[in-house]
This record gives sequence, C-alpha cells and structure tokens, in this order.
Amino acid sequence: MEPTSREPSADPVAEAAGLLQELWRQWFRLTRQEQGADPLSLEQYLVLRALTKHGPMTVSGIAQWVGTSVSAATVLTQRMARDGLVSRRRGGPDSRVVFVQAQPEGIRRMAAWDRHRQATLRKLVARLEAAELAELVRTLRRLTGNGD
Repeated sequence: MEPTSREPSADPVAEAAGLLQELWRQWFRLTRQEQGADPLSLEQYLVLRALTKHGPMTVSGIAQWVGTSVSAATVLTQRMARDGLVSRRRGGPDSRVVFVQAQPEGIRRMAAWDRHRQATLRKLVARLEAAELAELVRTLRRLTGNGD
C-alpha cells in the first residue's frame, strides 16, 4: 500500500473513494488467501448470497442483483451448476425462463467465504481503537442506509 499523506485532501470524496478501494483490495486479497484451495469468485459469492437471501431466482433477477448482463449471468450460473454450487431449471409457461437455486455445496462454500471474510476483517480492524471501530460502524450504517 502506498503511504498516504496525513494532510487534508483538497477532494475528500476522492480520497475516501481511494481509501475504500484500497481497503476492499486488501480485504479481498487476504480473504482469498484464507480460503486456500476452495475459493469462490466474487461473482459466485454474490449469486449464492442472493439465492440464500431471496430463494430461487431467475437468471435475469440474478443479473440485476449482481449488476451484470443476462448473458454473463447465464454463463456464470451454468458454470456454477456444473460445479454443483447451484441447480438450474426451466419453469413456468415460458420455457426460456430459468430458475436458479443454491445447492448444499454452494451454501457450504458461501458460509466458508463468510467465515474467512469476517476473520480477515477482524485482522484489518484490529488496527483501530474501540472508539474508532464504533465510529466506523456508525458511519457505515449511515452510508448504507442502515442507520439508527
């Protein structure tokens, strides 16, 4: 990580964006290292998270949730089905509609990702004092709309 200046930034939003990006990069890299031989891609994790939160979803619903095209979500879920992470089935009167559901192996690997992600974040925030961590949580709640 490049050293950052302690001087106030002329553009604090740009500085915050850069710092958040660097934190995400470190968190993601360390989480992947923690996962070892059983990694999920970020996209696979997002699909599994959506399916466990919402239940079976259409491929187009998954594309919207992940923020990708329907064709990319189709390829992704086909690969995930081949790996036993999800199942795909055609449904409804329109045989073009494909429903995707998380499978036990996908749920297991997503839960492992969550454990590694939390362990890694604990290492990163260990640099903070208790009051700093509490303020970070309050700030993140406000930014994500989950505030009190």
